[in-house]
Amino acid sequence: MKKVQPTYSVLIAEDAADVAWRLEELLAEWPALTLLPTARTGMEVLTTLKAQRVDIALLDFQLPELNAAQILARLDAGDRPGLVIVHSAYDDPEFRTASLSAGAHHFLHKREIMSKLKPILDGFLDR
Repeated sequence: MKKVQPTYSVLIAEDAADVAWRLEELLAEWPALTLLPTARTGMEVLTTLKAQRVDIALLDFQLPELNAAQILARLDAGDRPGLVIVHSAYDDPEFRTASLSAGAHHFLHKREIMSKLKPILDGFLDR
């Protein structure tokens, strides 16, 4: 009997279309990942996280309407993804602290996300 590989749902929250596209291309390397429609605003993220199971969330810190820390602060424990990675074009210590304090597992600068995302995802998927 063939072993069934688990699949993981992924939500990309990004208002810059070029960054969202690069993330989608990168995530396509993992057959176990199923991409949900990209959220462009904080309210879209919140609605998606409350409406369906999301295993992995890649959140731009500065989205229209709500930032990543505000989104995470509004979630109940059952709505939280198993892995939350917040990214930002600004290497602001306040953004990092706010994100991690609100429940993010990682905070990455956008210039490093392409190199650091792979080992983070591999670690999460291998557990």
